[in-house]
Amino acid sequence: MLLGVSANLDRIESQRKEETANSNTSNIQYDLAESTVANHGSLGKNSMIHELVNSQMEMADAFIENVNFVKDNALKKMIELRKELEAEVKVLQALGDATMHELAKAELDVHKTWKAYYSLAALLNTDLDAGRKQEMET
Repeated sequence: MLLGVSANLDRIESQRKEETANSNTSNIQYDLAESTVANHGSLGKNSMIHELVNSQMEMADAFIENVNFVKDNALKKMIELRKELEAEVKVLQALGDATMHELAKAELDVHKTWKAYYSLAALLNTDLDAGRKQEMET
């Protein structure tokens, strides 16, 4: 999951660089809108086409402003958060690996201790059996 988010943020970051290179697009769109208004200038400033073009331009400007805000502020913060999260994941992964290593060592120690206990119990049991046989014989 983290790798997918990282890949998406990297993709967004590269798109941001491409969009910076293509920032003239909005100027071209504005020029097209102005030429459209100029072509329909004979209809008058109060015509529906003129109002439609103006309203579309206002919406486009608001959209461009929103895009610029996202690129300049939100995207930077998301990239910073991603980097912090990746650092925290690495720390927690190292901690988890160390914990698993210690648990494996503890498991081996438990096995060795139980093996020693059973060996000692078996020796005591054979000693007790030998002692009982001697008592029975006497």
